[in-house]
Amino acid sequence: MIEPAQLWASTDERPGQEIVFIGVRLDPDGPRRILDPALLTDDELASGPAAWVRFDDPLPAWEPVHRH
Repeated sequence: MIEPAQLWASTDERPGQEIVFIGVRLDPDGPRRILDPALLTDDELASGPAAWVRFDDPLPAWEPVHRH
């Protein structure tokens, strides 16, 4: 399962990117299996942001949606 640890709106830190896996007996290949479907192919990347918004999102929705 993937879920946010904390929403940026609730911190005094500047937004950025970080990915952390915490747990007991974690499956070392699990994150790759979950995250790889979210990667763009070269053709998808070349199609640009206007096309990306039409793609299915394989990751779970997070509520509430936060904005920077």
